[in-house]
Amino acid sequence: PGWYNNSWNYRQKITIEGSPGAGINYQVKIRVVYKSNTNFIESGFEDLGLTGFQSSSIDSSGNLYAGKDYGIYKSTDNGRTFSLKYTIPVQIYPNDSIPGKISTLFIDSMDYIFVSAGSTNRLYRSTDGGETFSEVLIMPRVNFETDGIISSMAEDQNGNLYASEDGKQFAKSPADSFARLWKSTDGGASWSVIKRWDAQGLQTVSFNPYNNWLYVTTGVTPHGITM
Repeated sequence: PGWYNNSWNYRQKITIEGSPGAGINYQVKIRVVYKSNTNFIESGFEDLGLTGFQSSSIDSSGNLYAGKDYGIYKSTDNGRTFSLKYTIPVQIYPNDSIPGKISTLFIDSMDYIFVSAGSTNRLYRSTDGGETFSEVLIMPRVNFETDGIISSMAEDQNGNLYASEDGKQFAKSPADSFARLWKSTDGGASWSVIKRWDAQGLQTVSFNPYNNWLYVTTGVTPHGITM
């Protein structure tokens, strides 16, 4: 019931109790929708010439950020309207099959915004709510036939950030592996590689606050096996 009043602004934890006499370990499927009174609200993607955003995230004030084709958009009215805040620069080697696709839009606990797009080989950060962005990571590669992107990001309980790289190409040597996990201990200002995998790239990285474990999934190995 608390989900349908004004007490739930952006995040809320709800415990669902089972019915008396019911069994245990049943799968539960939950669907949450945004609703205003009895009418659903559609965002004006058409006004922006968009067919759909590719990645999105919400800051601690409830502002919604979404990315589409090099563009980072912001909404301050629950997604009713959006304004373009930043356009990621197009690089000189757009050889990726998904140039400009916003693969990651991540907001950390300090409300810093991180974005990465296909065919840029870079990670950008904003510390002022999307007003300005700067390069914080350029992923060096042996050759530029394909480009690297940050496919996923996570933050641990100490504020350390992790970024998984999807290289889409096998390395010439294990030391140059493009399946790299990056870490930052200073809010994303600087990054270092903490682990490499013999694979095309990393798909996701996630931190479990209940056991302090970090999970990473990889892509295809040189032998065509999904790890």
